[in-house]
Amino acid sequence: MADSNAGPLARSGITAKTVGVVGFAIHLVSWFSPVHREVHTGWEAFKTCWPGIWTMAVRHEEVTVVSGLEALSPHTNYVVVVACILLMKKNPPEGWLRWTGWLLIASVLCDAVWFTEGSALRFGYYLWLVSFAMLAWAVQIKLRDA
Repeated sequence: MADSNAGPLARSGITAKTVGVVGFAIHLVSWFSPVHREVHTGWEAFKTCWPGIWTMAVRHEEVTVVSGLEALSPHTNYVVVVACILLMKKNPPEGWLRWTGWLLIASVLCDAVWFTEGSALRFGYYLWLVSFAMLAWAVQIKLRDA
């Protein structure tokens, strides 16, 4: 139980599981929502971007910071899977939780590279980005309550 010195969110009874389920639900919705003017759904964007870094390596293309982040971006979805597994466990290893929390925050920063697309982005992209932040928040709640 949260102590009396805890902030209002801690006293509200919001659990890591609740925030995690909402974050994962948002993530799932984003996969089937429009994310870009030229790529209809998040799933299609994942399939389009996934081979990015491998394609650049094979073609010996110059890798810039932006192209590297764009190529890394679809792989941040694996962090969501790890986060969900850890959040559903009763007593996950604290070290794994901490690393996953940091990786989720890093994922938000990496995935923000797509802001360069500007007005081509659709609401599914923003849902996808928010889902990482929600899961990072859930991890922080889980760590606080451990």
